[in-house]
Amino acid sequence: VGFDIANHFNEWAGGTDDGIPDYGLFPSLEQRRRFCADYVDEKHRIAASTTALSERRKETESLLKEVDAFVLVNHLYWGLWAVNQASAEGCEDFDYLLYAANRIGKYRELRE
Repeated sequence: VGFDIANHFNEWAGGTDDGIPDYGLFPSLEQRRRFCADYVDEKHRIAASTTALSERRKETESLLKEVDAFVLVNHLYWGLWAVNQASAEGCEDFDYLLYAANRIGKYRELRE
């Protein structure tokens, strides 16, 4: 779940049309927390769970921590994917190498 939500957040930045993500569009901590809280609440609603609010808050913070860790992994994953695509398809229709440079660059920035 953490990887998929991290991917969703990274997609807010775009870049899939021109290879240049705008990381200013990445959701704020409060937006990420609200999303995770809604996810946890919906999970418990579907399961008809009676989990206490305090436990749901702990679960939300745990999910948020997991998602934030996977944001880093997600940048590396898609950066390496783009390098592979550049090799397999070339860069005539889409500049995969530019996209890779931006995603791997963001990975390096966040890793530090």
